[in-house]
Amino acid sequence: MEGNENLKVIKTGFLQKRSKIFKFWNSRFCILTETYFYTYKGIEKNSECTNAIALSAIINIINSENDYKNSFLIKTNDNNSYYFIASDNNERNEWINTIKEAKQSK
Repeated sequence: MEGNENLKVIKTGFLQKRSKIFKFWNSRFCILTETYFYTYKGIEKNSECTNAIALSAIINIINSENDYKNSFLIKTNDNNSYYFIASDNNERNEWINTIKEAKQSK
């Protein structure tokens, strides 16, 4: 998480994220800032950043409940898709709405 200290944090929390290659689900600590959506392997200060998704690159955020319970999908302009699962329906909706609001405010 080093290097992100100067960014305004909008939301943090744990989500399950599907890996691109092997399609395994991994717990990730997520940080939404004014410009990026970051995922980390843990909450420790030296945790490895596994994704840094620019909000400007997000073209769609979809409730993907039909695919996985409490899930959402982020699609980016470089043709990448990121699946996430929240702990419940309310948490999923909060992440979707907060990311959309942060994207629109830029």
